[in-house]
Amino acid sequence: MLNKTIDEGYNNRQTFETDTDLAPLRTDARFQTLLARLPKAQS
Repeated sequence: MLNKTIDEGYNNRQTFETDTDLAPLRTDARFQTLLARLPKAQS
């Protein structure tokens, strides 16, 4: 489902990194692969 979200154009990396609903997924290697598809946050 998250793959499809990114495929459809959603690319807000900050949401993926901070949304509490996604917290349990952050340690999963597949989630890290998804993050790699998103642009890095601008400083």
